[in-house]
Amino acid sequence: MKKKLMLLLTTVFFLVAFKLVNDVLSDVGTTLQEVKQITLEQIAKKDFDLPRYTAQVRDACKKLDPGVREVTMMNLGKVVKDYVQSAAFQSEYMAYVVKHATGRRGAAPMDDAKWSEERKKKTDQMIKAMSTPETIKIYAETLDPQLEAAQGMLKLMEESPDVKMGKSKEELQKEITEVKALKELYKNDVEAFKVKFAEFTVDKQLAMQMNRSKTSEAERQQRINELKDYKRIIGKQLKQFLDLSSTVDFSAQTAQKGNKIVFVNPVYETKSAEWKLCFRCGKEAVTGMRKFAQQWLNELKPGA
Repeated sequence: MKKKLMLLLTTVFFLVAFKLVNDVLSDVGTTLQEVKQITLEQIAKKDFDLPRYTAQVRDACKKLDPGVREVTMMNLGKVVKDYVQSAAFQSEYMAYVVKHATGRRGAAPMDDAKWSEERKKKTDQMIKAMSTPETIKIYAETLDPQLEAAQGMLKLMEESPDVKMGKSKEELQKEITEVKALKELYKNDVEAFKVKFAEFTVDKQLAMQMNRSKTSEAERQQRINELKDYKRIIGKQLKQFLDLSSTVDFSAQTAQKGNKIVFVNPVYETKSAEWKLCFRCGKEAVTGMRKFAQQWLNELKPGA
């Protein structure tokens, strides 16, 4: 369940009420190191999801005097901000991002030696698979649809140059020439066809594999570059929290329904989990959250 920065800040709120940070962290069964770890993980996720939001934490919230909640939220929000502004965070955050950033799943890139080794292994396997005239014929019959597909792509490319085909015009022309040569070779020399067909097919397979690897690495690097700008990520989440929390009706009535507490106004029952969490925290706590969030957001704005 997505709680975003509001939930992270709310958790910070739960941790201290005019007591030493470590004392209250101990009271709710966590540590300052856990809070730091959660902070960098949730910024990297861009949504500040907090799986450690538990009944134990909620119970700790209920024990706080409403009169201290606003200042507690502001004081504890500073714990998160001080960590984010530290050199330790910058180092630990980037290490986490580089380790966990992923793109589309693909095979590991191959160097020339690995390529040659893999090419020979797969080629030998395919040649071995073409052990009977019937099997060879089946493989040879796959050339016609390959030829038609390449010719169709080339024609479309020539008619619509802006269309992206995933292959260049030169690559398609080369493929058409090779397929035609294989068809002719099958008629004249079956044994030579087996070798050339296997090499042609394996080269296509490995090229596709390498392209997927390059795409995966490019996506991974793009994600790393996006996450480097963690101040922008934090600013966006702060803004979302401020927008959401401004709509909370703290005077909303609730009633017991079975074993649940529900809103009397059915419209409020359709509100998001974040909205309901603000309501449960109470006006004093959310006022503290909002003051802290607005202050931090102002500091993050260029020129502020």
